[in-house]
Amino acid sequence: MSELFDDVWSDSSSFDSSPNSTEQYNDEPTNNTSSTNTQYPPDIRKLRELHSKRGYLDGIVASKETKLQTGFNEGFPTGAALGLHAGRVAGTAQMLAILHPSEQASREILSRAATCLHVSRVLTASHFDPMLDLKTSPEEHPAIKEAQKQVDDLQQTL
Repeated sequence: MSELFDDVWSDSSSFDSSPNSTEQYNDEPTNNTSSTNTQYPPDIRKLRELHSKRGYLDGIVASKETKLQTGFNEGFPTGAALGLHAGRVAGTAQMLAILHPSEQASREILSRAATCLHVSRVLTASHFDPMLDLKTSPEEHPAIKEAQKQVDDLQQTL
């Protein structure tokens, strides 16, 4: 067997469970024992420790899954609105680059818009309050507004 179970399946000499045994082990720890529950035999202590640890980890995982889904549900409308506005600006920049391929300015604006609208700039912590709500409307988001201004300026010159 693996080493993991060596403690659990200790040899029977460490604990005599026969009815005539003078050793008695209660299922419940008494108040005058230490936190290591010394009244339990080593194999039972090890099992309790393993099950406690596993139960704790299972609880943490279940809690994270619940909170993660809740956070996603709450943040999705904000992310969708930002994505919609960023997508419109990026699409307009791409359209201008396609319609005016000989214009160096259209390719430059497309590149600058892509930089402005990169997720790391749009979702910067400074654009959100402590409750993770946008400080401005999606239309007024600084990164999106900057890219929109560049695209608008290009449209004026073409």
